Amino acid sequence: LDAAPVLLPTKLLQIRANLERLEDLLGDGRRFLLGTEPSIADLGAFHPLLFLPAHPRLLALLDGLERVPAWLDRVRAIGHGKRTELDASDAIAVARDAAPVAYEGEPAVPEGIALGDAIVVLPDEYGSGNISGHLAESGIHEIAVRRQSERAELDAMLDRLGIAGLALF
Repeated sequence: LDAAPVLLPTKLLQIRANLERLEDLLGDGRRFLLGTEPSIADLGAFHPLLFLPAHPRLLALLDGLERVPAWLDRVRAIGHGKRTELDASDAIAVARDAAPVAYEGEPAVPEGIALGDAIVVLPDEYGSGNISGHLAESGIHEIAVRRQSERAELDAMLDRLGIAGLALF
């Protein structure tokens, strides 16, 4: 904690640098990061910026930017969908009765690991837990981990960008 007074200004500069990158990216008039329609890129970039209005020092990072605040408003307007209440037992029943969608294409399997091998996925961010299961078919951008419990089988889809490594167990 002694380093906090040094770390915070450094992190704020990193955020500002990323905001300027977004500002430049949107400079050609596109409405969203990859074009005219929102994509997972917009949602991924928007999520960490949700807290900017929470504190004047964070909100000030948007000073002088024109396109990023407008983009934030457009992404925020997408909303969160329609919430439907579902109790735990019904949610488990839905998961149990569902089947993973068959993967189409050539699976991207790390060298030395085979489909069906028992693996543990190690995230590269602090605070996230490891995920274990069996390697399922997935593409170059994600890893599917098949998990089985007494209540249901499911495939956890994980973005490869957030993974530090895979290990056999």
